[in-house]
Amino acid sequence: MPGRLFLQGMLLMEPESLPSDFSPISWQLNRFAEACQRAGRSPLEACLQFALDLPEIDCFLVGANRISELVDILASCRSQTGAPMDYAALAFENSRFLNPATLGAAALRITA
Repeated sequence: MPGRLFLQGMLLMEPESLPSDFSPISWQLNRFAEACQRAGRSPLEACLQFALDLPEIDCFLVGANRISELVDILASCRSQTGAPMDYAALAFENSRFLNPATLGAAALRITA
């Protein structure tokens, strides 16, 4: 399965604004948001930097629904601000939330 850089948008939202279906992983989403804040990075910058820092990744594909999202993505890719982050400490393996096919209606509320 290909990697999911933004977890269907979950990593880019404020943890408290996620549908209640995601309460089992809210502590992990909060931990990610707190790590971004400590590093001085936006969640978007942190997600993109994660992929950019992996030597085995030559390129990656992101989607945007609006021009403003694309502008933010491009600006974040160019941004070199913020402290390094320990991404390994933020990893989790809950396949229910990693696989978009198992998210059901909750994912539709996020991406709509």
